Amino acid sequence: MYFVHALVDGMQREIRLPFADANAALEKACDLIRDGAVDVSIQHGRGKRIGGFELAACCRGQRTLNSDLTSK
Repeated sequence: MYFVHALVDGMQREIRLPFADANAALEKACDLIRDGAVDVSIQHGRGKRIGGFELAACCRGQRTLNSDLTSK
């Protein structure tokens, strides 16, 4: 299970959305970034997390996200 975390403009709390696979989580995370959300990250059930510049590079297609939330 993967969770997308983000702070959305105008909200006082973080949102946390569950996804069954990394690709679906990445798609939503990228949508949130494009829509102006901040502190966007993806975390899987074992605690590994990706965010910041590394996640943004995946959204731009400069890096590829693996299911273990590492990028290359």
